[in-house]
Amino acid sequence: MFIHFVSVFTFFSPPSQLKRLEGVWVDRSVNQARWKEYLSNAYDEFTGFALYSTVMLAVDVSFLAVPGVEGDGPGNENASTVLTYVSIIAVVGSMTLSLLLSADARRRKVQSADKAVALLSAVSDSLFGIETLAVMYSLPFALLMWGCVIPHPQPYS
Repeated sequence: MFIHFVSVFTFFSPPSQLKRLEGVWVDRSVNQARWKEYLSNAYDEFTGFALYSTVMLAVDVSFLAVPGVEGDGPGNENASTVLTYVSIIAVVGSMTLSLLLSADARRRKVQSADKAVALLSAVSDSLFGIETLAVMYSLPFALLMWGCVIPHPQPYS
């Protein structure tokens, strides 16, 4: 139930992350080769999100440089300025999480399967189980998508 509720706001990416995690975490055990492959794919995915977030951040900041977008002064911003700032916050969040999660995936890739079992056991015994890990791993994508889909209305001249 939790993952379906969160999926609506995260562009339905947690269920795919959960399926991939369940393919690695079978019968409360971890296959070392599958775990390393999962982390390698996760690392590549997170670094890709960091790259896309950087590009989107450059687009948002460039949009703010357009004359007439900023409004008449402090406290008098128009909708396009406010929405661009919201987009920037989402994109910076995606970039930050992508960098943190890619560093974590790189570090865990060299660890033994016993450490993976310890991590997944601890997460499985939490309130929502490995669904929380699936949601956490889908946040960079969700924030990047929110940064992209936030409308940027045309400024009035």
